[in-house]
Amino acid sequence: MYNNLSDFIFKISLIVFFIIAIMLFLKTNENIDGLLDLVERSYINNEVITVKESEEDYLIYKGYEVISKIISGLQYDIEIENVLVRVNDDFKDIDLSIIDDDKLYVLELEIDNTGSIIKEIYKGK
Repeated sequence: MYNNLSDFIFKISLIVFFIIAIMLFLKTNENIDGLLDLVERSYINNEVITVKESEEDYLIYKGYEVISKIISGLQYDIEIENVLVRVNDDFKDIDLSIIDDDKLYVLELEIDNTGSIIKEIYKGK
């Protein structure tokens, strides 16, 4: 009797796991299809995709962190409060007084169709 009961429980658990796997596949498939449609439309229309995530701690910077990023050297062009700072600009020529040391800035990334970052945009919070 123990073998019959353990076989029954094993088969039921396999069926439950299989149903859960199918449900997860169908749910993620819908999300992936939506993302692929978005990327396809933006590629066809030659649009720039702006990545916006929820305001997590890693997307929020203090002003002094932005200043130190400029001084240490930029990887991408950045825009701070609608002022563009290019990668080639020397930090000595940049007016850093536009950045408040204690103010919080939210980072948004501007990305092109190939997935490369065009510039970082810092907006005061």
